[in-house]
Amino acid sequence: MNILETSRLIIEEKYQEALDACNQILMANEYNLYGCYGKLFSLSQLAEASHLQNKKIEYLQEAKILATKVLDNWEVFKYNSNKEELSDMANYCLAKYFFITSSSKEDLQKALLHINRAGDADYKRALKVEILLQLNLTNEVYRIVLNEYQRIKRGANNSEEDAEDEDFPIINGKTYFQEKGIYYLLKTNQDFFKDIRETNEYQNWIDTFLETYFIPHANETAYEAIIRLKEYIKLYDSGETIGKVTFSEPIPISEIEEIEKEWNIHFPSSYKNFISTYGLFSLKHHNYKLLSFEEMLTALKYYKEWSIEADKISDSIIPFQKGWEVGYEQLFLFYTQPKVNNNEMNIKAWSETGDVPGGNLVIQKYGPDITNSNLVSFDEHISTLVTDLVREVNDSDLYKNK
Repeated sequence: MNILETSRLIIEEKYQEALDACNQILMANEYNLYGCYGKLFSLSQLAEASHLQNKKIEYLQEAKILATKVLDNWEVFKYNSNKEELSDMANYCLAKYFFITSSSKEDLQKALLHINRAGDADYKRALKVEILLQLNLTNEVYRIVLNEYQRIKRGANNSEEDAEDEDFPIINGKTYFQEKGIYYLLKTNQDFFKDIRETNEYQNWIDTFLETYFIPHANETAYEAIIRLKEYIKLYDSGETIGKVTFSEPIPISEIEEIEKEWNIHFPSSYKNFISTYGLFSLKHHNYKLLSFEEMLTALKYYKEWSIEADKISDSIIPFQKGWEVGYEQLFLFYTQPKVNNNEMNIKAWSETGDVPGGNLVIQKYGPDITNSNLVSFDEHISTLVTDLVREVNDSDLYKNK
């Protein structure tokens, strides 16, 4: 007998024992929260593990009766701190019942309604995918499958200690899962998602879906580009790859104008609108960040000290952003000449690379080459930055089915 079958039999044995115990509790108090939850969960797992359709329906019919009773008498539980878990399980059982016994689109819509109220867990996501497939809502299916794949890949980096508590750990035959009777359910769900990922339809959808994040629309503003990045991050990122985008408090326009007067400059209008409306952004990947005014002065001093061309153009440049590539720091500079449309200052990237042989820092300097630069506006710069970033992350195989 293989591990899957062994684990399935453990489920049937253990959850039948649990069901019997919960029935004893409910005989003494029909609204005991833990008794109700335990019975609903046991019935749902018995239905999942059973190979017999009539037994599945029998378990789910019993679960439906109790779930309906719980939700119809919700006032009984409203002061219990664990009531949300009970509500989630009741809705899951109702979703499972309406799905398994469905004979019409209306039944499937009822199932979808309840699963959307059932909280989040791997087996609940698997059921939602099954419901959506029956309703031919394939775009929603593929979004869930994509997120599930990223969840599994992130789990692959967890330690063995952490894996036991992980919501959706990588299945590798660990004794822990087999002993708990969980291996069967997790492996079954993972295979289910994997089968969908391997279809041509899913692969075609991935290509089309991700392309929307790689190609900005015409005249994309800096803020629209940041939103594009944030939406891309939400697809899968846990904060460890490119991090979440964070913003400072917006900078009052009066403060910006005071700096312009003091420094005798004019910031690009799109830059002023951005930082006065949204603030300065930063993100973990490449340590990209917009500089504060104080940081601008520090960066400008650094630039003047090291750039071989600083003396020629130092009165015409304003560092506004920095980042980090492997081996060198980047400064992004507003360069006041020549101007582009809408009176925008142009932008130039300046980098320095170095190593430390024998403890002596060796610097290679790359001052702005004004004649050969492809200078752009602030909006174009941020749009290009985001596009390069999402393509870089995508090329790291996080979306590929390997």
